[in-house]
Amino acid sequence: MTKRGSRAAVCWMGSPRYTQPLNSTDEKKWRLLRSLDRPLIAIAFHNGLRPRRFDQEGTSFYLLPDVPGAPIRYLLMLTAGFALALWVILRRDARLLVAQSPYEGAVAGLVKWVAGLLGRRVAVVVENHGDFEEALFLRRRISLAGLYRWVMQVSARFAFRQADGLRAVSNSTREQMIRYAPHLPMFQFTAWTDASAFREAVRPGPPSASQRIVFPAMLTRLKSPHRLIQVFSELRSSLPEARLHLAGQALDARYLDELRQQVAALGLEEVVTFHGMLPQRELAAQMAAARVAALPSATEGLPRALIEAMFTGTPVIGTRVGGVPELVEPGVNGWLIDYGDDAALKACLLEAFASDRVDAMGEAARACAERVFSEASYLEGYRTIIERMLPPGE
Repeated sequence: MTKRGSRAAVCWMGSPRYTQPLNSTDEKKWRLLRSLDRPLIAIAFHNGLRPRRFDQEGTSFYLLPDVPGAPIRYLLMLTAGFALALWVILRRDARLLVAQSPYEGAVAGLVKWVAGLLGRRVAVVVENHGDFEEALFLRRRISLAGLYRWVMQVSARFAFRQADGLRAVSNSTREQMIRYAPHLPMFQFTAWTDASAFREAVRPGPPSASQRIVFPAMLTRLKSPHRLIQVFSELRSSLPEARLHLAGQALDARYLDELRQQVAALGLEEVVTFHGMLPQRELAAQMAAARVAALPSATEGLPRALIEAMFTGTPVIGTRVGGVPELVEPGVNGWLIDYGDDAALKACLLEAFASDRVDAMGEAARACAERVFSEASYLEGYRTIIERMLPPGE
């Protein structure tokens, strides 16, 4: 039972990497969630090889070491994450586990089952921020892919059997989960975006005054910056003043080396800039200085990078995957292409530099971002989940 005068805690379980202290973006997110007026707990990972435990913004963080290799990280979540989640149920009175993917959902489901044997009622909400079935296989080549896929399917199905509710960030992620659990309550709202930094970014001029193309995301194979670099090289004679800015961190040092070698082989060192990981306001400034933001991803949920670029008044190029078509209206606030269609990407970039509507498209992009995300709707989304999942008084 919940102690008199106290409220049950909510625990998020997932793969985000947090710093100690939190960076400004995460700090704003958890400060906002503090308005839920109940104990908050996060079981996630730390940007380092040592575990961390600290309190900030009304939230208790239990962070696992960010060891290399997704299977090892998942094993850590399955063991240490399981133990921590069971502990916060028994000692911190956590009554709701929010799993930030179906794979953490399998761990949360196992915790729920064990807690039930111990007489503790726990609700589980499974979230889906992207294509949990195929994204990993699109990202890189997997050894024993058939076995890996089978294990992932078994884990996901167990998570959905144990879940009490689902949360999607887009229509596509919603439809994917409905195939597994059509009977469960569904909640839908976008992922957290540090909108203030991008809303407040001051443009040095309208998009039409810029010669910059920005790639506004992590440098991973899944997001295909190598395709953008190749297409950009083919545009040099048509757009001699254009510059490409890669405004994202590389998670794989080998892939970053490949990108740098690609740039060197194509003779683009003077016109392609690698910015690495940037503070939010510097990232916003890069986006606000661009004519167009291009993200030719293989898969997405509802990409925060495009929403952030749109907040700065920059039109975008995206692929017809995941929730991207829910954001991008061709000819209105950007352009849509099929994944892998480099000819279409080239044509869209040429149009972005030739169109006399690019400034109007930037304004439409900004208006779209304001419709899609707000801090109030994000907070209300979690408030609704808690009210639905926890009995009155808990």
